[in-house]
Amino acid sequence: MDINHLISQYGYAALIVGSMAEGETITLLGGVAAHQGLLKFPLVVIAVALGGMIGDQLLYLVGRRFGGRILRRFASQEGANT
Repeated sequence: MDINHLISQYGYAALIVGSMAEGETITLLGGVAAHQGLLKFPLVVIAVALGGMIGDQLLYLVGRRFGGRILRRFASQEGANT
């Protein structure tokens, strides 16, 4: 099993997961894979866009749920450092 086979088989899933955290780098890598014929470009665009939207929604939900707690924690640490 070589890297080209892995990219062809799991490339789109990796693009979705990877673009949740770091969209620009993963988009570039997806474009390279599409240029080499390992992935289809329209599906790369869809996968990266979907991953970016999912990542944004997850971060929003985390901020909505735990944002106050996180801000209070950093505010109390800032007061202790001065």
